[in-house]
Amino acid sequence: RDIMAQFGSMADFEEMLAGMHQRGIKLIMDLVVNHSSDEHEWFRQSRSSRNNPYRDYYYWWPAEKGKPPYRWSFFDVNSEAWQFDPPTDAYYLHYFSVKQPDLNWENPRVRREVYDLMRFWLDKGIDGFRIDVAAFFSKELPFREIPEEEIARQYGSWPDYYAKGPRLHEFLQEMHREVLAD
Repeated sequence: RDIMAQFGSMADFEEMLAGMHQRGIKLIMDLVVNHSSDEHEWFRQSRSSRNNPYRDYYYWWPAEKGKPPYRWSFFDVNSEAWQFDPPTDAYYLHYFSVKQPDLNWENPRVRREVYDLMRFWLDKGIDGFRIDVAAFFSKELPFREIPEEEIARQYGSWPDYYAKGPRLHEFLQEMHREVLAD
């Protein structure tokens, strides 16, 4: 919960925010919590061991189960959303870039971390969030092989399939209740 040094310091942020508010300008923060960077500490911990407490912060598919069911990726050069990760002999899910592993919103600890992060910035005085790709928080589990014809017939496209996770509304209601309703 800090500002990257190349963008300044927390004191710089607080001064900027105060200046914005003095001028009647609202600050809406971009919140990306469908995925993290593969350089984020949670993911580094997650990939260090199958027994690491951060392991279930992400979606993993053990290689001994064979290749995971096909999932399309928006930015992967092979259009494949599962990336093999040698350190623990498993694949991780990334609907976007291979550098952006998807967070496991089924895990209540992940949701608690996100809500704590949101409260931190709201307590700092920001005026709201633009929540990036929120429609992709919920995944249909368990992961199963889905024929292309089924995707086309039921959903129209992979992005439409991804945007219809069964618990999405529940997660957004919980976020509202836990953070935004105050």
